[in-house]
Amino acid sequence: MLTMFVRALALYVLVILLMRLMGKRQIGQLQPFELVFTVIIADLAATPMSDVGIPLLYGVLPMAALMLCYAIFSLLVLKCEKARELLSGRPTILVKDGVIDQKAMEKQGFTIPALMEQVRERGIQNLSEVGCAVLESAWRAVVGALVMAVLSPVMGELGAASAADGFDPEGGDAK
Repeated sequence: MLTMFVRALALYVLVILLMRLMGKRQIGQLQPFELVFTVIIADLAATPMSDVGIPLLYGVLPMAALMLCYAIFSLLVLKCEKARELLSGRPTILVKDGVIDQKAMEKQGFTIPALMEQVRERGIQNLSEVGCAVLESAWRAVVGALVMAVLSPVMGELGAASAADGFDPEGGDAK
């Protein structure tokens, strides 16, 4: 019984360490390869944790190999545009000038209630006020509102005002 406790504690600490190496993110902000890494690490830790007949090393070595793969993928995503597109996906425009792109919504499996929730979180009640809503690769919708009373229709001014909210109409996320 004490052996199981010590093994569980050791694997828990190892998994926490690996997650800390990934950086501070919420589950909804994980890239697809990061989510897969997280799920597999949890599974690898569970097997030797629950069965004392399996050597602890049989869980630790695959976890170390996965951490190496994670580091390589992270570096590729950081340095190579093609790898970033392949591993993380591309942003998708869901709403442009207040009009929902139904095909893009269906392709991404993003629902109208989920979109409206994101829009309301930005303090926008009417979809016609949305200049552009982009679904980022981490399933986070970035919404840029059109504030016609304050801004002229010049794109540069719209971009400057929206960048304060974290949205750049020229290239996606400004933060």
